Formats: sequence, C-alpha cells, structure tokens
Amino acid sequence: LFLDDKQIIIAGIIDTNPLAPALSIAKKHGINHFTNLAEAIEASRPCIAFNLTGDESVTAYAETQLGNANVIGGFQALFLWKVLTRLKQSEEGLRIAAAVFESQDGMVVTDTEGIILRVNHAFCEITGFKAEEAIGQTLRLLKSGRHDAAFYTVMWKRIKRTGAWNGEIWNRRKNDQLYPAQLSITAVKGNNGEITH
Repeated sequence: LFLDDKQIIIAGIIDTNPLAPALSIAKKHGINHFTNLAEAIEASRPCIAFNLTGDESVTAYAETQLGNANVIGGFQALFLWKVLTRLKQSEEGLRIAAAVFESQDGMVVTDTEGIILRVNHAFCEITGFKAEEAIGQTLRLLKSGRHDAAFYTVMWKRIKRTGAWNGEIWNRRKNDQLYPAQLSITAVKGNNGEITH
C-alpha cells in the first residue's frame, strides 16, 4: 500500500452492532457505514478490505470478492487502521492550518534567521509587497527606522526566552508609508525543542 505511494481512502466500514465503537470513530472521520458486506465492497470498488475482527468468514468472503492479496485481517488490519486514522487527522490539521493562515490578519513565516518563507494575502494587502517580493527577504523589509537597536534586541531576547512577543511596532509599506502594527510573534519548535521557524 505505502511502497506504491498510493493515496489511501477509507471508503467505509461494516458493523451490524449499532453500539460498536467503530461506528463513532467512522462518524467522527466522515467514513461511510454499511450494514452489508457485499454492498460495501460494491460501493467502494476498487478497494482493499481490512477485517478488524476475528471473524474469518468475513475475511473469506472479502477474499473471494477482492482476491487474497487485497484482504488484511487481525492485528495487521488494526495497525493499518490506526496509521490511516492518524494520516487522516494530519491532513485535516493541515487543511485547518491553511485556512487559519489565510485569515484577515497579515501573517509571515520565517526561518530561524528571519528569512521570509511564506506570507499570506492579507500581508500583501497591508504592506503593498507581492509575495514574490517578500519571500527570501528578512523582516528588515518592513523596518520603519522609528525603533532603535535596543528595541529589537529586547524583542528577540524575549522571543528566545519565552517563545513569544506581543506588542505594537511601526512598520513601513512598499510605498514608504509608515503604519502602526500590533504584532504577535510565536516561535515554532520541533520535536527536540529547538526553534525551527
């Protein structure tokens, strides 16, 4: 499944028990529920069946319909179900993050050196810079000249110490117009606790 780099979709589950935990999991993740095995296989062709129960008759029936190589049962199936569920949650998280990024507030993602990696549409509207003009630059692109070096030193020390800084700052648009901005800067850390963005 994974070596072929195929996109995997859980097409549906079958459970005749209305109180089965699998039904609530399926509902939470928007997975179809079938009450009949033949109906489920027909509705999700081409598919691979995963039998999470110890009922070998289900596995045997699925094998006759889909072929032996396309049916996984027992602990292997349970493991794969968990992996697929985590993948689906990760995709959902990325979709939510993308929606948040395209908010009404200007947003910038930089690397640890302050190099701009990504900006949203609101940033471009506020600053007058196109995305391609900002990406690859540092945030000095917006420097107004109204703050001294000590101001920035205190800001970056706070970010390194606490992981965040909130406050007002004067910035400069592409047309050289100065404007006050309420900033919220947050350090993004990797699994090892080191700042990555």
